[in-house]
Amino acid sequence: MTRRPAERINALTSKAQKELGKALEALRTSKPAEARNHLDAAYRSAPDHPEVNYYLGVYWSQMNDWMQAKSYWTKTIDVYSKHLLCAAVPCPGPPARKQGKRSTAILETVR
Repeated sequence: MTRRPAERINALTSKAQKELGKALEALRTSKPAEARNHLDAAYRSAPDHPEVNYYLGVYWSQMNDWMQAKSYWTKTIDVYSKHLLCAAVPCPGPPARKQGKRSTAILETVR
């Protein structure tokens, strides 16, 4: 039996972490312009980081732009299939196959 290598993601830089934290606070307090500025800064630092893409999807969902939200959530899953977004919808099957089915099920439910 061959073991698959574990998926790993790189840690965000301290600057990107700060920007993401500020973006989350702005999203929580309904300040979309401020959130967008911080998310853009985090994205410039880490365009392939799943958390940055996930929260960009959250931002766009709050803006009711579901196509943009879906594109960022798709990238989140493409980059890191074990993201919590993938665990949101239960599905049958062996663990190695669950991720793709979960991801597809979640994204298909987006408007």
